[in-house]
Amino acid sequence: MRVSGCRTSVELVALLLCGLMMLPGAGRADDRGRLDVTFGGGSAQGSFAAVGEALGEMIRREYPGSAYVYEPGSLAGALVRVARGQLPIGLAGQAELAAAIQGEAPYREALGKDEFSIVARVGDGMYAYVLARTDFLEKYQIQTLGDVARKQVPARISFGQVGNLSVYNQAKTIFGFHGIDQAALKRAGGEAFFFPARASIDLLKDNRADMMFSAGFHPDARLFELVRATSVAMLPLGQDAIDAVIEQIGVEPAVIAPGIYDFLGEPYASTSLPIYIVASPHSGDDTVYKIVTALYKHFDYMTTLHPSFANYSVEMLPKPGPFKLHPAAARAYQDLGVNF
Repeated sequence: MRVSGCRTSVELVALLLCGLMMLPGAGRADDRGRLDVTFGGGSAQGSFAAVGEALGEMIRREYPGSAYVYEPGSLAGALVRVARGQLPIGLAGQAELAAAIQGEAPYREALGKDEFSIVARVGDGMYAYVLARTDFLEKYQIQTLGDVARKQVPARISFGQVGNLSVYNQAKTIFGFHGIDQAALKRAGGEAFFFPARASIDLLKDNRADMMFSAGFHPDARLFELVRATSVAMLPLGQDAIDAVIEQIGVEPAVIAPGIYDFLGEPYASTSLPIYIVASPHSGDDTVYKIVTALYKHFDYMTTLHPSFANYSVEMLPKPGPFKLHPAAARAYQDLGVNF
């Protein structure tokens, strides 16, 4: 006879097993259940959108029937929504994360490092560059960015879209190092634009801008299209300016290989911007675990999307840089046998 309120040993074992099955990450490696997830991203086109859409494809391949939505907007806005629990996951570049921690614009207040964590590093090789029309360079005998300020050239420059910190904050730091900003351009009779890469390229093509700054994966088909319409050159960023960006934003040093474009005959010193998938303490462990599983098992798909992705390997995924790895992501990498 059993006393009321007590449990037999069989019941206790059953309860224990049930509890273990409910722990985050338990038994997830073989879980084929569908996902229903909205992914916060940047622009609807371009480099970040390509990465976001690739993630959706990898999730659908691993978990058939999953509902995945890439929600375009700004990377800064996506990071805030993830931190507040309004989105389960999102995409962020090193520049967005650095500005968030420091509480710089457009963030109204600083985010603590405990308010987000890294699910995966999904991008490397997003290289920065300054592109200029050669007729402009020849007219004013411009060889460096410093020449633009020193000679007070009336340059028309596109600094990138303000909301895209991965581009704009690098541009602001690099041009600022050389004494070039909106006020200086205005005093010299020039003009500042703040357009995304596609619109900036069109401005160069139509001779409505002289220079532009951007960051992207190379080779970029849009630059091949541009040189069919006009002659351009990459103007050096300057090593001291590159060092300033590395210190302030946390990007990494890089080199664009010579010959990748006909107009690039020498190695071009640049910066490389890491791209991360981020989550927060509000993000479900099950979702994070499954996303990592999908990324790992279908990583070959990512490597086919762009020539610069061909050298990517799964060893890149669990590298969170100066940030912390999400606990459920760490469990997934451990279960999948990925070194981190």
